[in-house]
Amino acid sequence: MSTDAVTVLEGMYAAETEYLTTGDFAPLAPFFAPDVVVAEGRITEVRPFYWDTAAIAAACST
Repeated sequence: MSTDAVTVLEGMYAAETEYLTTGDFAPLAPFFAPDVVVAEGRITEVRPFYWDTAAIAAACST
């Protein structure tokens, strides 16, 4: 998987579209941390977060 921001976002949006169309979470799975729990095509639990709060705070403060 690419780490270029635009490529990652385009890939995630395409995977999200597929998920919304088919209900299959598999295309979205690579974009989430492995500790995100998915059951029946829905995120049921996030341990503790699937995002990096420090990175978000840093990005918002620039």
